[in-house]
Amino acid sequence: MALAYCNYDDLPKNTDILHLEYFEEAVNYLLNHPQVKGPEIGLLGISKGGELCLSMASFLKGITAAVIINGCMANVAGTLYYKDETLPPLKIDPNKIKVTEDGLKDILDVLSCPLEGPGQKSIIPVERSDTTFLLLVGQDDHNWKSEFYANEISKRLQAHGKEKPQVICYPKAGHNIEPPYFPWWKASLHAYFNMPVIFGGEPRLHAMAQMDAWKQLQTFFHKHLGGPEEISASTEIKAQQLSRLATLLAIQDSVEFQKKKTRARDICSCLWLARVKPVSQNLGTLARQATLSLEPAGRSCWDEPLSIAVRGLAPEQPVTLRAALRDEKGALFQAHARYRADAHGDLDLARAPALGGSFAGLEPMGLLWAMEPERPFWRLVKRDVQTPFVVELEVLDGHEPDGGRLLARAVHERHFMAPGVRRVPVREGRVRATLFLPPGKGKVPGIIDLFGSGGGLCEYRASLLSGHGFAVLALAYFRFEDLPEYLSEVHLEYFEEALIFMLKHPEVKGPNVGLLGFSKGGDLCLSMAAFLRNITATVLINACVANTIVPLHYKDLFVPCLGYDPTKQKTTESGLRDLVDIWNNPLEKPNHQSLIPLEKAQGPFLFIVGMDDHNWKSEFYARIACGRLQDHGKDRPQIIYYPETGHCIDPPYFPLSRASVHAALSEAIFYGGEPRAHSRAQVDAWQQIQTFFQKYLGGEKLVKHSKI
Repeated sequence: MALAYCNYDDLPKNTDILHLEYFEEAVNYLLNHPQVKGPEIGLLGISKGGELCLSMASFLKGITAAVIINGCMANVAGTLYYKDETLPPLKIDPNKIKVTEDGLKDILDVLSCPLEGPGQKSIIPVERSDTTFLLLVGQDDHNWKSEFYANEISKRLQAHGKEKPQVICYPKAGHNIEPPYFPWWKASLHAYFNMPVIFGGEPRLHAMAQMDAWKQLQTFFHKHLGGPEEISASTEIKAQQLSRLATLLAIQDSVEFQKKKTRARDICSCLWLARVKPVSQNLGTLARQATLSLEPAGRSCWDEPLSIAVRGLAPEQPVTLRAALRDEKGALFQAHARYRADAHGDLDLARAPALGGSFAGLEPMGLLWAMEPERPFWRLVKRDVQTPFVVELEVLDGHEPDGGRLLARAVHERHFMAPGVRRVPVREGRVRATLFLPPGKGKVPGIIDLFGSGGGLCEYRASLLSGHGFAVLALAYFRFEDLPEYLSEVHLEYFEEALIFMLKHPEVKGPNVGLLGFSKGGDLCLSMAAFLRNITATVLINACVANTIVPLHYKDLFVPCLGYDPTKQKTTESGLRDLVDIWNNPLEKPNHQSLIPLEKAQGPFLFIVGMDDHNWKSEFYARIACGRLQDHGKDRPQIIYYPETGHCIDPPYFPLSRASVHAALSEAIFYGGEPRAHSRAQVDAWQQIQTFFQKYLGGEKLVKHSKI
């Protein structure tokens, strides 16, 4: 049933005020129709209609399945009423309208964020629904941020114990995803804004998305509304493997245009092909020849190596490979490299050196670790570990600076939770954290993970480490929920509560736990190891041996923070602040009280040191720790020095953050490091950390050592 709700016959001319009772009448009409198979129905909506379908599924009964095409998670463009409930519209700021190079209006940023301030009142309470959802998303939607909304809907449903929705994202597809063969429209007159606006998308990929989406929504409705279990599929596409887009044109030619040449279908086909014919003829042939192969296919964990190969090229054909992803805030990261196929027309990045580009030489994972941000000083971090980074890989003909003709494309999901890893939010007493538990039953070694002075709750290292057989608690200590907004002082009792929580957890293998800390989180781990009990193994990544930034309290104990001299900061040639020399020497007498008595610690230490760390003198501090322990008759700590490695040592394949805006200082800070060496250090350090914890926390899983 096609349902009108405004600007038709005697209906209201606009959506300023809508009553959900009207839509409830339509639902009841269908449920009572003699030819409708009950006891429930489905919903299909695009754009504003998609958001209305979300509201119907949330407030009304009798709805089993809903497909939302580029919908918003909040009520927009008018107030929605239902009985005694009201959803105000999300605010619109016309001042945020942009103008494209060809003079069209871009309204992508005009809607306020529904997660902030008054916008939260507009959020549709989708968690009330018992409906199963399919969310179809054009990743180049310029009407609004459909991908962001879909991810938030997914998180909201799961946070309330509801079924995770199926989300299919289509690269370079715009807002208006229609049935197959409708021509793509770059821009048109927007009914609400009454001006020509850009809707996004690229003709070929938008058309491919329409073909796939049409089959996906039919399959979805047949499955959840009790129709046939299978339907005839003309495209043979696996929804979870968007790499199909590279070969879809060939499938479409052979199956749709040749096998089903009805007059109506031919007309529809011509409508679409007329818009892209100059390009599609060339690329259709090439797409059938070149294929981009990824192993593992479809998805992998972020810290897992990815095999990349291209087959079906001409002998010794020059090509350019390009990789790109966007973080949760929409920031673009990309890398490219030039290669040459072998005499058989094959290219394997594990055997073929890059001839230039973002990197050179034999670097099988270079397309990931060499990524650079489009925004200056933007660091790649993972904020929501429940969703993957989606990496788009392309093979282009030739070595042209701006890229030649497209030969093949694949989309790969890089996940941050291995299959079976469980994410458990922790709000125990004062503790604010997230616990990650590995697959399987039984007790496993426990680790507490701390980040630095940026604050917040950083989960991505803990979630990845848990996939290797550990129970890892990502612990926040300021700038998160009801914790202090600013770091003014530290009370070790808070961290003691987290330690006790881990020791008492039924799935944590006692009687001790390990600690993992980076930067400021590293000296906090040193303090925990020195003053608290039941800590067997401690890993410090570029940490100071003294208490830093703020004073530390524990019972009647007080440890002042190491002083610093701002006049000693330097400025690099590119104008960045270099803080490496501002910190006072903890060995000098006035600073002795800030030294952490790590000789009191129970267990061994592993120091991971970047020798080009420009945040502070990590190498010097590790040597102080070594001398202090030996002076007190303790075992010499394990120290691994990584040349040309900077401050921010992340899990493998994260791009080097050589400089970024410091969360506490709000200025761009130089952190040091050289991309290739830093990347290799991250791979090796990740293996060393696992080996260390397995050895000293009694784990049974063997770790394969890095070949570096």
